[in-house]
Amino acid sequence: MKFQYTKIGIYCISLFITILIFITINIIFFQKNEFVCLDFNSALSSKQNPINILQEKDPLLSKEQNTLEEIKNTKENRQEDKNTKLIEEIKKQMQETETDWEIRIPRISLIAQIEESISKEVMNRSVGHFEETRKKEGNIGLAAHNRGYPVNYFKDLKKLEKGDLVFYQYQDFICCYQIENMVVIKDTDWTYLEDTKDNTITLITCVENEPEYRRCIQAIQI
Repeated sequence: MKFQYTKIGIYCISLFITILIFITINIIFFQKNEFVCLDFNSALSSKQNPINILQEKDPLLSKEQNTLEEIKNTKENRQEDKNTKLIEEIKKQMQETETDWEIRIPRISLIAQIEESISKEVMNRSVGHFEETRKKEGNIGLAAHNRGYPVNYFKDLKKLEKGDLVFYQYQDFICCYQIENMVVIKDTDWTYLEDTKDNTITLITCVENEPEYRRCIQAIQI
């Protein structure tokens, strides 16, 4: 007896096969999700980083993460080496000059002599030193004009950024500082010139068209 296919029979067989494929796919999918969830739950219960668990299961992900970290570390090391060489070079230059009191800021190409007091006469030719502040360890306070005067050594102070380097020399004391704080203060606010625990250099200048305010930049010894 020959078996004859009918349209209904074909539809039923097709439906059966489709349902079977669907069930198989769902079983595989849920097993995979359950595996991932178990990994995350076990990571959380053991106080481990879930990302590390996945990286252990996926060598390619781990390798990519390690590569990114290596690139980041390489860039940081190169920048650190660059800064170290720059610091050594500028310190050597300052040792070889005949100036006893000087400030240098490579970022804005500033090299200027420093004189005691912030009087008009001094600031018309040099960077002025706040007499009540330190000259070596502690908080060193300096001021200069930024426009409209015979010399305007702090005209580009606003271009500085956190992390920029400031070099200072007083006699045999040569020090490198890194900018940590940049604020605009009232002209009556002298708190930033108070002595500090860390060796600090504080630079103050006017704010353009704001006579009641001052730009204040502080850098910490590195």
